[in-house]
This record gives sequence, structure tokens and C-alpha cells, in this order.
Amino acid sequence: MLTPRRQRAVPSPNVEAYHLPAPTGGLNTISAGSAVPVTDCIQGTNLIASEFGLRSRLGYQQWVSGLRGTGNNNVRTMMPFQGSDSTKNRLFAATSNGIYNVTTYGWNAWVGSTAYALSITVLNGSDLYICRTAGTSAASGGPTGTGTGIVDGTCTWDYVSTAYVVDFPDKSGDAGYGISSVFVNSAGHFLIYCDETNGLYIYTETSSTWAKISFGVTVAWTPSTYYVVNDQVTNGGNVYIVTASVASQLSAASGGPTGTGTGIVDGDITWNYVSAASSTAIGLSLSDTRAGLTLSPTNLVYVTAFKQRLWFVERNTARAWYLGLNALYGTATSFQMGTRFRQGGALVGLWNWTLDGGAGLDDMLVAISQGGDVAIYQGTDPTSASTFGLKGVWYAGAIPAGRRIANNYGGDILVLSKLGLLSLSTLIAARGQITSSEYATAKIANLFSTYMLQCSTSLGWSIRIHPEDNALIITVPLDGQGQPSIQLAMSFATKGWFEYRELPIFCADVFNGHLYFGTTDGKINVNQGYTDITTAIQWRMMTGFQNLGNARMKQVQSIRPIILCEGGAAGYKAEARYRYDFTEIAS
Repeated sequence: MLTPRRQRAVPSPNVEAYHLPAPTGGLNTISAGSAVPVTDCIQGTNLIASEFGLRSRLGYQQWVSGLRGTGNNNVRTMMPFQGSDSTKNRLFAATSNGIYNVTTYGWNAWVGSTAYALSITVLNGSDLYICRTAGTSAASGGPTGTGTGIVDGTCTWDYVSTAYVVDFPDKSGDAGYGISSVFVNSAGHFLIYCDETNGLYIYTETSSTWAKISFGVTVAWTPSTYYVVNDQVTNGGNVYIVTASVASQLSAASGGPTGTGTGIVDGDITWNYVSAASSTAIGLSLSDTRAGLTLSPTNLVYVTAFKQRLWFVERNTARAWYLGLNALYGTATSFQMGTRFRQGGALVGLWNWTLDGGAGLDDMLVAISQGGDVAIYQGTDPTSASTFGLKGVWYAGAIPAGRRIANNYGGDILVLSKLGLLSLSTLIAARGQITSSEYATAKIANLFSTYMLQCSTSLGWSIRIHPEDNALIITVPLDGQGQPSIQLAMSFATKGWFEYRELPIFCADVFNGHLYFGTTDGKINVNQGYTDITTAIQWRMMTGFQNLGNARMKQVQSIRPIILCEGGAAGYKAEARYRYDFTEIAS
């Protein structure tokens, strides 16, 4: 009789659980592959640090479409305007052709032989029309004029308003790339815009109109209006300039200055006759007899408001110009900054630096050159060396193309250079050479450098605060290289960086608390919601390579991501990667 052999027990594999927290520290492109902390990641696309971990970036919805440019339909500048009350708020956008009023939601370019439903709004030519009788549009033409009941095929339309509000005289080159600034004085609320090719324009809230400002011209005199010394007006075919005013500084209720003399009294204002009005005169005199300089406003490419004065930058020079206190028009004075720029280059722009986070006495004017010099001025009256002077000059590194290379961040200013993103407070506090770790982009230095090498000379770089995404956005103009747009996003919660894709931003700005952006195909979108139009947002993330506590060989048996989703179960794919396989997971 045989005794059966006892079966030997097969040892079970040593299965261990290992928890990886969500990498809220963001992308890390500088650590060795096996040394990336568990708080960081190697890939992080369309994600941002948020409560409990990471969440997908916000999506976008189309706002309007049909904007046109010359050569391409790039929307190059967004210009938000906050008026005296919410009904006066406006959103403008510029292409190489001119400026559009894109405040109204939902319009598209009119298309021939198309079915239109009731209340659909279209853009045809420069005007908006609303459909009052549904039907099919004509094969060509479309609604025109400013009336009602305009017949177009079997549709009828009513005129709504003009959308194309400025037609640039020069549509070539960098037309449409510009900088805007809101300016408020006792005369009202204004939006000042400087274009790289076409110069200075002013939007006036009270009349809802834009005006191109040319050399030697003045605006028409208006009754009961606030004027300051050096303001110029036309009245009765003549040009007059303010020489004196009392505290209230208001013109008379009617009449205005007349004659060709001096000391002409008009309410609280005293005027001198200047000359007969020219048909081309418009309102700003850039003639600095002290420096022997005369300049056309067409050469102004940047504007900012500092200490109740408008400051401008002259194209391809290191010279700034400033107006009188609270003045919108009048005589501008030149201010040479080039002698302070040790690295050379033209003056790029001017920024307010509010050290105390408010409008205190320590506000400073920051000038940045193309070479990367940062000159900081402090004071109140630039006409006097005793009240306005240079505090110092620092080097931040050469900057990329464009003038949107700095932005206020709390009580600080962030400056974008080819070396990275750096705060002014860090730059000034450093007593010597800035180390790489002091840049806000330190952990993504290699990725950042790659993008700078690709497109540092392309227009489209910018820094914007995204209030709803709780993030800072750097737009990378890969569009100019024929590639899809990319944004680098820094979470305010963790200071971690992530990469945004499939978000077609060419220019962007904040209006009424939302981020609006222009595209390369003539559209304005608003960055909100959790779909891209109707497409689900594709996000990807790869953690750092971990040895899970020891160097022994291992095999991953299962992965269990924890995903919270407000819209039902989210579709996802999870994979383990070995030996530094960086291949992105398929959508």
C-alpha cells in the first residue's frame, strides 16, 4: 500500500500596497528620473492643483466668431474696459484690420444660403444684425444699413449696432498687437490703446466712440467739462490751449473760447489761442522743445497710468513720454531712459509696482528694456529731479518678443525673461547673481528653455492671472511655429506648474471675472466650464519613477486611481511604466 505524498504549499507572492499622493507640486523637469519627489510629476497635461489633489483645467465656450484680419484672422489683442457702471463695461478685440466690440455674446459671421432661426445675431461687414423672421439667407450680400425689416433671402433682419469700431489705416506688419490701459479723470472714463503699427487711439465712455490721435490735433471743446493745463481743444475753427484753471476746472455751460488772443476766460478755465484748426488735428502734442524733439502719436506703442499721469513708450527707442497731471490731451514731455540700460535695447514697457499692495506713497515706475535691464523710478512729479528719481537698475535676463512680458501679482511684479519667470522683489533682494532656484519656473527650467529656444522671437508671449482657474498663465506662441498652442499654468495654491493643451489661446485678458481669449481663426472664447465646446477635456499625468521603498525587481499587479467626478463616472486608462518609458498614454 502506497502512502500518498503530502503536497507542498506554494508560497504566495509578496503583494504590497503602495500609496502615491496626487502630485500637486506639478511638473519637475530638473530632477533625476528616480529622484523626482512623490509630490511632483514628469507629465501633467490639462491638470491644475486644487482641493484634495489635481483637477482638470477649465474648458472653453465660443463667445463670438467672424473677426477678420489681413493675411490671417489672428485675434491679436484683448482689451477689457470697466466703465463707470456695469452697463458701460466693454470688451474689445483687435486684429490686423482694426478693433471689434465683442461685448455682445453669440454672433457669427453672416453666411449665404444658410437657414437662420429667430433671434440669431450675425456680423455682416462692420455691423451686427438680429434675425426677426426665420428663413434662408440670400446666396450673397446679406443685411446692410441701419434700419429694421431688412430683407435677405427669406430672412428679415434688424440692425443692432456697429461691431467693427476702428478701421486701421495700416493693416500690415504687427498691426493689431497692442497695449491698453483704462484712465479715469473728472472728464470721464477712457480706454487708451497703443498699436504697434497704427499708434494711439482713445475710447470715450460718454460717447461710446473711438478716436485716432494724430500729431497736433485737438478734440472739440465741450461745455461744463474738466480741463487741465496744456489740454487743447478746437472751437469755432480755432485751436486753444489751457494756460490756467481754478480748483473746479470746469468750462462754461456754453460758448467756449473765442478770438485769437491770450487769457481767454471760459468758466473756470483760461485759454490762449494756438492756431487755426487743421482738418487733421486731433489732440496730443508730442513736441518737447526742451529736448528738441517732435513726435507723431502714431509712434506710440505702449501706455500705462502712473501717479495720475499717462505714460507712453516711443517705438524703437529707449524714450518715454508723459502727459500733465490728470491730462488726457495736451503737451507731452519726453523722458530718456536709455542711459540707464547697460544691456542696451529699446524700452519695452512701463509698469506700476505697488510695494504695499495698494496705492501708497511707495508706488514705483518700472521700465524694462529689450536687453533685460529693469530700471525702477520713484516719486510723484517727473518734471522735478527733487521729487522723481532713479532707485536702481537690475538685470533680469533678455526678454522674449512682445510687450506683455510682465504682470502685477499681489504686491509684486512678475517678469518673463528667456531665463524664466522672476519676481521683482526677488531680483532686488538678491545681493549678487540670481540663482536658478529663485525663478518661479525653477522646477520646469528645462521645459521652459525648450519653448524659449523654439519661439522666443514670436509675438504672443504673455502673463495673465486666471481668477477662476486660480492660476497664473504663460501663453507660449507655438502657433507662430505652426504648432498647437501651449500654456504653462502655475497653481496659486501650490506654486506647481502644469501644461495646458488643446486650449487655442493666442491672446487673453480678464473681463467681468472671466478669462476671454482670441484665437488664430477669428474667434473669441471664454475659458469656463468643463468641456471644450462639447468635447471632453483630455488630461494626462505621469508620476515620477519610484522604487517603492527598495531596489528589488517588482511587478505592478493593479492600479486603483481615486477620481472624484461631478458628472458621473469618468472614463480613464491607467498604466504602469518601467525603466523610464515616457510615452504618453493614449487619449
